[in-house]
Amino acid sequence: MRSPSHSDSTFEVFAHETLTGLLCAFIDDKKAARTGGWSLGSWSRRLGLASASSLSNVLKGRAVPSDNLTTKIAETMDLAPVEREYLSVLVEIARERSPSSNRRVELRRRSAALRASARTERIGTTEAEFMTSAPWPFIIRELANLRDFREDPEWMANRLKFPVDREAIAESLSVLLRFGLLARTKDGELKLSAPIRETEPDRESESTRAYHEMSAKLAEEAIRTTPVEARDFSSLVLNVRHESMPEMKRAIERFRQEFCGEFDQTDGTGEDVYQLNLQFFPVTRSIP
Repeated sequence: MRSPSHSDSTFEVFAHETLTGLLCAFIDDKKAARTGGWSLGSWSRRLGLASASSLSNVLKGRAVPSDNLTTKIAETMDLAPVEREYLSVLVEIARERSPSSNRRVELRRRSAALRASARTERIGTTEAEFMTSAPWPFIIRELANLRDFREDPEWMANRLKFPVDREAIAESLSVLLRFGLLARTKDGELKLSAPIRETEPDRESESTRAYHEMSAKLAEEAIRTTPVEARDFSSLVLNVRHESMPEMKRAIERFRQEFCGEFDQTDGTGEDVYQLNLQFFPVTRSIP
């Protein structure tokens, strides 16, 4: 994601995982753009600092900005709301001196979730109908990012733990390319196209219902065929309020983002494709 004011620059907020890295990259971008009248000193004055030394200490990691200064930094950088939240998380991480503290681990997960969210894009209705026609289009897309990937329907069919027709695999590859869900490098090799793609939440259609039915069957098979050390199945039963449903769905979404941000291997080093199904539904009914 890029802030609107940086639409003509190379500055990417979520490309940086530390506060100093983010701020220094912003400065480098400003210098490269040769923005008239911009300097470290002028930025410091806009931030209401007495001198550039205070900002310099932040850039060198010798000091951490206060909440008030963090707000001003976000304003002068013209960050979007989600980018401001990311900046605040990086500030909180910088304040945590213990690298192994529970608070730091939690903040790291939140920053990873925000990065994952930033590179997530909703797919259109036509693409969604195709992607939810069966579980394997999403899985085939992820296969392309495995470190041992081969663009061979026979290899891909053998790599899958459930039977898929070779012709269906070849067709899926063709459609994934046509929709821009996969792309080719200059060398002609398949690769994942950024950002991460997902369907609209609470999307109601027959294909979506069929998709989740088939995904549930895959999970059912995995219970019997996958060793317990290579999977994780759990169940939780709890009492809830009906009005809490939107909030509970958001909590599950945050978990998905954090899980994806922490464990999704986007650099081509993945060894297997896994699917995570979160099953949360009422098991009681109201009696009038």
